[in-house]
Amino acid sequence: MGWGAEFLDFARDGWPDVFAGNGHVAPSLDDAGGNETFAQPRLLFWNRGDGAFYPLSGDAGPGITEQYPSRGPAIGDLDNDGDMEIVVVNMGEPPCLLQN
Repeated sequence: MGWGAEFLDFARDGWPDVFAGNGHVAPSLDDAGGNETFAQPRLLFWNRGDGAFYPLSGDAGPGITEQYPSRGPAIGDLDNDGDMEIVVVNMGEPPCLLQN
């Protein structure tokens, strides 16, 4: 369940890539015994530059693959080094800072 998607050029190749924060609506879902969980992995897609996106979530490290109840992401160059960082708000947990 996506709560926010942002375009950013994390590959620094001139093409906008996509990051999405995910997390289910109901924390009680964890107790329901189904396949869905409240916390979910985030998604990262690399823009190949040919009109298609390649999923990189599984290879992007724990900041993407670990499960969080993520909500709104925001992007910006927080340390003025030319790379975009992502700040993700997590429901009931501290926010995460993802640095490239």
